[in-house]
Amino acid sequence: MIFNKAYYLISDVENNLTMNKLYIIFVLVVASFSMQALMQAQDVHYTLTNPRNVDENGTIYHMVDVLTFSNSGFKLGSGQLYFNYDTTAFGPNAYNNGNLQVIIPDGSILNTTLGQPPLEFSFYGDIVANDNTYNRFSYSWQHDFSSACLFDENVNYYTDVLFTLKFKFKPGQSNVDPGICFEGSAVYIDQTYTACGPVDCNTSNCFAFPGIQLVADFYSCNSACHIVYSTLDSGPGTLRDALSCTAAGDTILFAPNLRYDSIQLTSAELILDKDIHIVAKEDLSIHVNGNDVNRVFDVLINNTAYIEGIHITPGSATQGGTLRNNGVLILKGVTIHGTGSPQDSSLIQNQMEIIIEGTTRVVKQ
Repeated sequence: MIFNKAYYLISDVENNLTMNKLYIIFVLVVASFSMQALMQAQDVHYTLTNPRNVDENGTIYHMVDVLTFSNSGFKLGSGQLYFNYDTTAFGPNAYNNGNLQVIIPDGSILNTTLGQPPLEFSFYGDIVANDNTYNRFSYSWQHDFSSACLFDENVNYYTDVLFTLKFKFKPGQSNVDPGICFEGSAVYIDQTYTACGPVDCNTSNCFAFPGIQLVADFYSCNSACHIVYSTLDSGPGTLRDALSCTAAGDTILFAPNLRYDSIQLTSAELILDKDIHIVAKEDLSIHVNGNDVNRVFDVLINNTAYIEGIHITPGSATQGGTLRNNGVLILKGVTIHGTGSPQDSSLIQNQMEIIIEGTTRVVKQ
C-alpha cells in the first residue's frame, strides 16, 4: 500500500509537471503568434519626395528627401535602405567617388538627440553608407540608447524626413533622368526594426531586448501622389493633384519641406467630392491661401472630409470663403484666418454637419 501511495504521488507530480510544460508551450506558442501578428500589422512606408535640381556655383546637384510614415505609430530602431541610380547622370560608385552626400537635416528623425549641451548625445549612431554595387547605394543606421529614451513614437501617420540624398551630376548630364529608386528585391527589404532595449532609459542592449522586425514595408520612388510637397496651384506634388489622384477613403499628407509655407490657389476652389482625410502636423504651420479664388474647400453632398493641422485663408466668396460644407466636415487643429474684409462675417458656410475635434480657431484681423 505504501508503494501504491508513493506511485500515485509520483504520478501526480509527473502529471502536474506535464501540464506545466504544456501550459508553458501553449503560452510560448500564443506569444509567438501574437508577435507574428504584430509584425504583420505594423507597417512602415518610405517615399522619395521633393526632387529638385540645385545649382551651387555652376555645379548641378539633384536632391531628394527620404520620408517615412506609418498607419500605426512606433519608435524607429535600426534600418537599412538600398537605392539604385542612373550612372549616366552621376557616374558609377557615386558615394565612394564623392558624387553623393547624405544629409541629416535639423528636425529629421535621424537627427534625434538626448540631453542638452554640453551633455547632448545622438540617439541614432553607427550610421554606415557605402556603394553596394556600381549603381546601388546602401544606407543603414542603428541606435545607441534604449527605446525608453524616446518619449514619443517618432514614426506615425504624419510624414517625417529620415534623411536627404544629394547627388552631383556629371558635367553636361543634368538633363538626364536621375533614376533614383528604392531597390525592392526580396533580399533588400524587411530591414526595418522597432527600437530595442530595456524598459528604462539606458544603452540599447538589443541582444537581450530585441526590437521587432517589420515585414509590412512599402516603397515609393516617385513621391506617392498623396503627399503634398509643392506650393503651386496645380501640377506634381500639389494639393490639387493629390485630391485628383487619391481614392475615396485615402489620406493626403504634407511633406516637412512645406513648413511655414503657403499654398496659393490661383485657378479654382478645391472640390472634396469623396471621403478624404487631409492631414498635416500642426507645428508645420502650413497655409492654404484662397486669395485669388472664390473659396478654398467645397465639401460636396454625401461626402465626409477630415481636415487636420492646416491654416486656411479665405477666398473672395461672400458666403463660406474658406469652407462650404454640404456633407460631413470634421476639423481638428485647424486655424481659419480672416482678412479684415466684409467676407469675414461668413468664413464657413455650413449646410449639413460640422464636427470639431481638439482645438479649431478663427483668427480675425
